[in-house]
Amino acid sequence: MTGLPVVRSRLLEWSLVAAVVIALVLAFGYYANRVRGQGELAAIQMTVGALRSTLAVEDLRLKVPGVSPPVALITHNPFELLQRRPANYRGEASDAQSVEVMATPGSWVYDRSCACVAYRPLDARWLDSPSGDVLLWFLVIGPQGQKQASSHGPLQLVARETYHWQGQLIE
Repeated sequence: MTGLPVVRSRLLEWSLVAAVVIALVLAFGYYANRVRGQGELAAIQMTVGALRSTLAVEDLRLKVPGVSPPVALITHNPFELLQRRPANYRGEASDAQSVEVMATPGSWVYDRSCACVAYRPLDARWLDSPSGDVLLWFLVIGPQGQKQASSHGPLQLVARETYHWQGQLIE
């Protein structure tokens, strides 16, 4: 019967090792998911930055002498100004209901009716919006906040609400 305490102590040791391994796997999974969320935030910011830069470059290009005068740029989809569209760009929608259908998780859509760009996150848990909307909306507006193009400055891409992603402000 001297073997029975040894078996119990070994069982206790292996149970502790299993508990530690499970705790480490769970912690790794949590941090891996958090890093994936940070990667998605970086991709969102990169796309928004590319669209903003493209709108500014287009404004400068149209101000060069000899180039055709600016037509109401607000009718143009900012994604059309990019040399290469993002792989997760799904196209233009004519209204908000179409955007809801077209915007699959992780994709961008341009809504002609409101002249705005929408993004649906892969994981909406990281997104915090005042309205509770699961889409990030960015309005394409003129320099004074109007919805049509102006010769006084470039069009801008502005967040419709104050969005936070993992506690960081999305501008």
